[in-house]
Amino acid sequence: MSTTEQELKKAIEFVRKTFAEKNIQLDYSPESVKHLDKLFDQEFKNGKLKRPESSFAKYQGLIMIGVSGYLAEVVLKNTNNTKLQIESNDSNWYINFLVTANNNLAIQPGKVVLARIQEGDKAELYKYTIYALNYFGTKTGEKAIEVPDKKPWWKFR
Repeated sequence: MSTTEQELKKAIEFVRKTFAEKNIQLDYSPESVKHLDKLFDQEFKNGKLKRPESSFAKYQGLIMIGVSGYLAEVVLKNTNNTKLQIESNDSNWYINFLVTANNNLAIQPGKVVLARIQEGDKAELYKYTIYALNYFGTKTGEKAIEVPDKKPWWKFR
């Protein structure tokens, strides 16, 4: 495992542990992503931190990397033939890393986390996750839960 992958795993565990301390389990299910949406709703408004002195603000970078990695892991654990792709020499690897499939389809969880901060609930992480699962195909071969949005906004990022 590369150094960047190790850093990503540590950030994911930091986020999972922080939620576990609040009795919220991030279990890599698509439904668990709703907790992350709540976090962003609590912490950001119009792309800015609501409480710049909060503990979230102090660990914002680590949390954002952990959330991006967590989204990637939810997709990886719930789909077949997908893999994590990180360019370790990319100084922005934590934003640019990909989850790719054998058919060359790819998503970039780091970019959607940035969009979630800037656009609020218009860029909901749960919808992104469901679209990603449907895009790659779930392990069961069934569609993930349908979401009411007609246009998958995340495909165009």
